[in-house]
Amino acid sequence: MLNNSRGKLRKPGGKPLSLLIGDEDPDFLDFVQKCLDWNPETRLSPDDALRHVWVLKGLPPQVLIHHQRMHNITTPELPEVVKDARDKFFLESTITQNDNPS
Repeated sequence: MLNNSRGKLRKPGGKPLSLLIGDEDPDFLDFVQKCLDWNPETRLSPDDALRHVWVLKGLPPQVLIHHQRMHNITTPELPEVVKDARDKFFLESTITQNDNPS
């Protein structure tokens, strides 16, 4: 048992997080669990949080490309679902550019 910031006794892991926030998106649940880890050594760092699949898959492709550059995230590091959305964006951009030459 640990005291929270208000001095109230809390048991870490007393309730499953999925019960509190739902489990519709397992990536979101994983992100929240890692952010709320009681142990600072194993808790998700801010940099790792910005590289988490839930964050990456929520970014629009044009923002994802900028995000990759800013945080040195290589394309092979991207989860498949994120790579697919990024590739689809590139393909659609190329088709649009070819249909509308300057």
